[in-house]
Amino acid sequence: MKARIIYNAYTLVHNRYQSQSPSGENIVFDDECLLLREHENEVIIYERKSDDIKSLSLVYKLFLPTQTIWSRKSYQEICKLIQSKKPQVAHIHNTFPLISPSVYYACQSENVPVIQTLHNFRFFCAPGVFFRNNHICEECLHYNAFRAFKYGCYRNSKIKSLPVSAMIWFHDIRNTWLDQIDIFIALTEFARKKYIEQDYLLIELLLSLTH
Repeated sequence: MKARIIYNAYTLVHNRYQSQSPSGENIVFDDECLLLREHENEVIIYERKSDDIKSLSLVYKLFLPTQTIWSRKSYQEICKLIQSKKPQVAHIHNTFPLISPSVYYACQSENVPVIQTLHNFRFFCAPGVFFRNNHICEECLHYNAFRAFKYGCYRNSKIKSLPVSAMIWFHDIRNTWLDQIDIFIALTEFARKKYIEQDYLLIELLLSLTH
């Protein structure tokens, strides 16, 4: 029997969705923080808020699409946080659009194992839902992420879809999802199967949870 690993210092990472759009992911994140603290765990939070985009300078907004692919700010802040607080594990919920997948590399550079909860399908699909024009669409799953740019899937805009497609494509070819994440948590059996369909997500790295 394998020894059970018990952590008591967690870094929880989440990019909050806009407050005008109620988000189940925000609620799950908040509930996890509360639950861990109720069981006397140390919880170190790193979060950024999509609401803050409105107050960014014009120059920063111009570079925001590149930050979605790789945020140097998030990378540096996560490294400093880990060096200061010494968490034993990082649990990541959402990195889009401000945190970016650079957070995975920051954690691994500091030798902190990474857990990723799969709330949606944004590793393959720009809007994250496999749904376009009132029908199921999995073209990005079977071809490449730039199908989202072709159809303007993210917020019905080709311009807004381009950086999301580029983020998915860039980290796919870099093998980020497999090389930088230690454990995936799928919330449904359907989601688990969809991720397993992709060769770079190994079945033994996926756990399935039900609410």
